[in-house]
Amino acid sequence: MIVLVTATGTDAGKTAFTRGLARALRRRGVDVVAVKPFETGVDQVAEDAAALERAAGVAAPGPWYRASAPVAPWAATLMGEPAPAWEHIVDGLRSLADRHVVTLVEGAGGPRVPIDPEREILDLAVELGAKVLLVAPDTLGVLSFALTAWDAVKARALEAELVLRGVAEPDASARTNALVLNQKLGRACVVLPFVAAVEDDDALADAVEASAPSLFGLLG
Repeated sequence: MIVLVTATGTDAGKTAFTRGLARALRRRGVDVVAVKPFETGVDQVAEDAAALERAAGVAAPGPWYRASAPVAPWAATLMGEPAPAWEHIVDGLRSLADRHVVTLVEGAGGPRVPIDPEREILDLAVELGAKVLLVAPDTLGVLSFALTAWDAVKARALEAELVLRGVAEPDASARTNALVLNQKLGRACVVLPFVAAVEDDDALADAVEASAPSLFGLLG
């Protein structure tokens, strides 16, 4: 099974959530691999990708795209960096999925981040037949951001779940964000608490285990 983890935008908490989910699956004895096939803003080491590998306990080498400019892959190409090798990346992800029970694929930014002139992050889910987990921070503004991103996902007829992630300093909207989203989507979103120990994969996994048992049914 392949699962694409995307978000309402940059810095929404995709990597921390994906690390927690990967570690939780690993602790349950699931053969899981976690990979970030597109990572920009890379100096020498793709830090998010390395963190995912540590959380899952599995190396995930492949023809992944790395760029030094902290922008969307297509924007990096327009700035003179190499273009992503889409077909090779898709083949690499399929190869991982053939060898592992669950393949967690963290996207770059939000669902409509352009990879090249023709493709966006969501096209990965379409090509791979992946389920989608949409991560959103539980803050003021999330209602429009989450609903807009959700519409983009559902327009591709993809199976998806919304994950509302707690923040360090919640504002007044946190009292009603989940309630409004549940009613607008006609389903319950997954609500995760804020985890202060963000560098601790097991602490992140504990939060997923305690607050998101429905995700394990989705991945079952």
